[in-house]
Amino acid sequence: VLRLVEDNGLERTKAILNHESGLLGLSGGKSDMRNLMLDPSADSAFAIEHFCYWSLRHARSLIAVMEGVDAIAFTGGIGENALGVRTRILRGLEWTGVRMNPEANHRHDVGLQAESSKVKAWVIPAKEVKMIAAYASTLMGAR
Repeated sequence: VLRLVEDNGLERTKAILNHESGLLGLSGGKSDMRNLMLDPSADSAFAIEHFCYWSLRHARSLIAVMEGVDAIAFTGGIGENALGVRTRILRGLEWTGVRMNPEANHRHDVGLQAESSKVKAWVIPAKEVKMIAAYASTLMGAR
């Protein structure tokens, strides 16, 4: 980051980090996981794999620090809709005892675990619009 600032200045570096990095930078122009999953290019495949790698890296670290896990939850746009990403992540966490039911994943069921799974795996709808409306209503009532 310091090199970016040296080479580009602070404002340009902010723009690079906030608007040209992440999935967008890795894929060569796509930041939406839905678009990446539809694109057969090597750049999009790399961006998806990188996303899964870092998700697994962080999850593994947290699970190790907690000395185990009782359940795994997927939420938000990617967690609720990207079954390929869920598959990759759950396979990468099989060491925890989680076993995915592929049919449940393809049906977008709430519960993704196989009967033999020692760890539950869930898809939890974020309901972001509902939460924003509830918070806004609370704030407006506080006036």
